[in-house]
Amino acid sequence: MQDNAVDHHKVQNGLDFILGHFEEPLFPRTISRFQTQNRQVEAFNKENTVNLFEYSKFVDCKINAYPSYTEYSGINLQAPNFIFIDLDKSSFKTHGAHELALNLTLKNIKEKLNGGHPTVLWSDNGYHITNQ
Repeated sequence: MQDNAVDHHKVQNGLDFILGHFEEPLFPRTISRFQTQNRQVEAFNKENTVNLFEYSKFVDCKINAYPSYTEYSGINLQAPNFIFIDLDKSSFKTHGAHELALNLTLKNIKEKLNGGHPTVLWSDNGYHITNQ
């Protein structure tokens, strides 16, 4: 495989991992990508999502944490079921303080959200935690 070639199996696994954090219904759901200048467009299933991401050469592709509103009438009636927490390393004076914040955050999720199942991602700028 070429260095710049995309492994579609990894893309499918990654999308399945992300969708595994969400409640049903999984689709329709808005996505954005480089090709749409980050404007949101609606995707209707996993295959459609992967095709739209592929058309954008997998550059700057994002998927909304919440499904599309199918009966939206000006008021968000969707109960929150997903949290995002960013612990940016630039907000901490030391590496140790940053690590302590991560550990305390995970402890709070466990204690206050009945355990939860947090996913922690490192982006070189800090920790990004999601929990459903």
